[in-house]
Amino acid sequence: MLKDILIGNIGFLVLAAALMGWARWRTRPGPLFTGPCPVGPAFKGWLINIWLVGLVLPVVLMGLGVVLFARGMGLALGVFGAWLALLQPGMTCQGGKHDVKYSYYHM
Repeated sequence: MLKDILIGNIGFLVLAAALMGWARWRTRPGPLFTGPCPVGPAFKGWLINIWLVGLVLPVVLMGLGVVLFARGMGLALGVFGAWLALLQPGMTCQGGKHDVKYSYYHM
């Protein structure tokens, strides 16, 4: 029994030392980071399109729905509320961690 415990502990010590040595070797200092490069016009165009489609387009369409259909105010507010409810868990999570206890639906 003592022999098995001793073998297990020595095996663990060897494995842990090997893992620590490997981690030390993997994280050795490398060349200095020169910093980010300027982005090109293609990336800027892509980013502007993402902003327009993701933020401006839903708001414009909801406003258009209210203007075209006077009775559509309730529907537009419902759509806007649903849109905010989808965004809400990400806005209220603390430290970038998502936890359902902060969700609107679990209050």
